[in-house]
Amino acid sequence: FHSGPVVASVVGQLNPRYCLFGDTVNYASRMESNSLSNKINMSPQANTFLLEQVPDAITHTRGIMPVKGKGNIECFWLNQSDENCKKIQNMEIVLSINYSESVI
Repeated sequence: FHSGPVVASVVGQLNPRYCLFGDTVNYASRMESNSLSNKINMSPQANTFLLEQVPDAITHTRGIMPVKGKGNIECFWLNQSDENCKKIQNMEIVLSINYSESVI
């Protein structure tokens, strides 16, 4: 995953959709497409942000990976455990609440 600023808007009149735009969306898509099944691949920014929010999360470097449109980027894996997953899920809820408050 990746973390960063986005622009959100409702697009379309006949079939309106809520869409996100920006480099962060593209970057997150690249992280997903360069990942493996059942693994969480993170950008350096997401890794730093995650470790600030959940200091006992366990991550390890995946090494320098070629990322389309970004060049060579050091990517990270998130090691999953039941305890870490619960903490990260709680963090995602807090982040989404904080995000929605900052947009309004």
